[in-house]
Amino acid sequence: FETKVFDLTQYANSEFYIVFESSCNGLFDKVFVDNIILQESEKDLGIVSLLTPVSGCSLQNGQVSVEIENFGLTNVSGFDVFYSINGGIAIQESVIAVIPGSSVYVYDFTTAAIFPQGTNELQVWLSFTEDINPTNDSLLSEIIYQPEINTFEYFQDFESTQYWFSGSNNSSWEFGQTSNGTQSWSTNLSGNYNNFETSWLQSPCFNFLGIISPVIEFSMNYEIESPSDFAVLQISTDVGQTWQVIGDSVYYDNLGILNWSGISNGWEYFS
Repeated sequence: FETKVFDLTQYANSEFYIVFESSCNGLFDKVFVDNIILQESEKDLGIVSLLTPVSGCSLQNGQVSVEIENFGLTNVSGFDVFYSINGGIAIQESVIAVIPGSSVYVYDFTTAAIFPQGTNELQVWLSFTEDINPTNDSLLSEIIYQPEINTFEYFQDFESTQYWFSGSNNSSWEFGQTSNGTQSWSTNLSGNYNNFETSWLQSPCFNFLGIISPVIEFSMNYEIESPSDFAVLQISTDVGQTWQVIGDSVYYDNLGILNWSGISNGWEYFS
């Protein structure tokens, strides 16, 4: 047996009959019909994805755009949508458009979202009184706003304002005071990094427009289990969608492998 569902919205507010018609030409052809249900379609709206904003350079004022799916079979309209940044005041707007059954509608908030610098939580949700399934009514996303740096030289010793941040899987990165009394980023300031850790420390956005020969210099102190664990320097030119390793084997000085592993000679200088 197969269960079929048909939308009868076009016949609403009318009287009608239903006929199952069959044409069976073979001796052993058969049609079975059972468990017929006629009812008003249940209504279920859900926010399925955040289209904008996305994390990136110079993101401060951004339009919030979401996809809203009508999981039901009947048309739906007349509900409210909201968004809030970091648990702050909720922005409320009304949707008057008609969303057909089993379709997706894109809603663009007219009120721009204003993000503080750093990592932010953006929550978007809807309120529809006839909704039977509230579990898909909200969406929580992480939005990172970093200022764009376009004045050089740029120097960062982490002793004042800085817009670096860390993350990824099982991250142990911490920002704080090292044993020599200065500030730095480190994987676990007081111990070892985590087992099965794949993490990163990311810079602010740099705009090299007009810079002909940019270079990077930095100091690093590391003690990394070799050869299973390693660290690399990477760059992205598409807002973090893809990353490429910077440097060659001479730069890393690790037997032809493009990474750092083993134990450094204290703080080492790289350029």
